[in-house]
Amino acid sequence: MAQKIRSELQGLFKTGAKPSQQDFADFIESTLNIKDDGIEKPSGADTPLKITVQGEDEKLLDFYAGEAKTWSINQKPGENKVGLNISNSGGSKLFIESSSGNVGLSIDQPTAKLHIQQTGNQDALRIDDELKNTTPFLINKDGNVGIGTTSPGAKLDVSGQIKGGGVLAGIWAAQPLNDDTVTSTTWQDVFQTSVPFTLDRSALLFCTYSINVQPARNPGTDYVATRLVVDNEGYRQSGSHFQPLTDGDSNMNLNGNLVLPLTAGSHTVKLQWKKVGNNVASWQSRPSWSDGFIGGRTVVVMAFYQ
Repeated sequence: MAQKIRSELQGLFKTGAKPSQQDFADFIESTLNIKDDGIEKPSGADTPLKITVQGEDEKLLDFYAGEAKTWSINQKPGENKVGLNISNSGGSKLFIESSSGNVGLSIDQPTAKLHIQQTGNQDALRIDDELKNTTPFLINKDGNVGIGTTSPGAKLDVSGQIKGGGVLAGIWAAQPLNDDTVTSTTWQDVFQTSVPFTLDRSALLFCTYSINVQPARNPGTDYVATRLVVDNEGYRQSGSHFQPLTDGDSNMNLNGNLVLPLTAGSHTVKLQWKKVGNNVASWQSRPSWSDGFIGGRTVVVMAFYQ
């Protein structure tokens, strides 16, 4: 028996023709049979086409391009896997579990309402806008989440403002253990307290510092001053000073803070100091003093995306 197309069958059964037994066999083979093929249209205007599953994996439909099978739909891709499954030669691509309603993409055992099994070197999830010129949300192949960016460089990378607070862009610090001395009455960089960093977009900067200082001898009315410098510009808001009131005031921790908006690009924060007066030749920062746990200095820089 052979399957024939409609025009061939019409030629066999036209007026005056005498179809043979084989012709009738070919005609039957070329049509669907409700019992054999499991496809029927039950009576009733609102009753849809009925398809009966085939085989242990409860196949419903196979799709072909020529002689090559491209896609399949079945209801049981494996033991204890009951649901609607769409697959190709690479395995399940969409599975809806019957009991829970969980949806699996590239996985036929979803354990959540939406469970995505990442394949290859592709992004796990991407949402584009209607015009496809921006991507509001993306999860890349490394699990990084991007909001407003297609190239998230961290576990959460947000491009734009976040209502309710900022997102930490980074923390940088300098904590040198080398001693330093200032002898100048003009502003000088404190040794090894320069903190360079780069912002990929605008952010709000918060800087804080602490430095233990002491004079080389009794300074009299002299004092030492400190400040923060950002991109070669000093900021009065960060200033501090130490002027001993008695001979017993031999050292002091100076502290200061600075909050400053910055644009994208490379930046540098420095701690500077100077001495004021001529009674004492120098002021010192000595992390090595005593057992090394008495006097230190630290500069901490934090940036927050707004």
